[in-house]
Amino acid sequence: MQAFHMEGTEDARLFCNGYYADILVMDPFSLEIIFTLSSRVSPDWISALHVLRPNKRKMMLFSL
Repeated sequence: MQAFHMEGTEDARLFCNGYYADILVMDPFSLEIIFTLSSRVSPDWISALHVLRPNKRKMMLFSL
């Protein structure tokens, strides 16, 4: 699980991944699933996830 704070808001998200077929993005307070990243063609394609934000830039990089 990796916590990520959204820039410009108080919102936070949990990115949940592991040796599973998908990545869940959840609200950390209600544990509601916001969205899911998955593949129907190759269900074991995700092995790692990193959320990166370069210093002094307003962009995010999701690395799978």
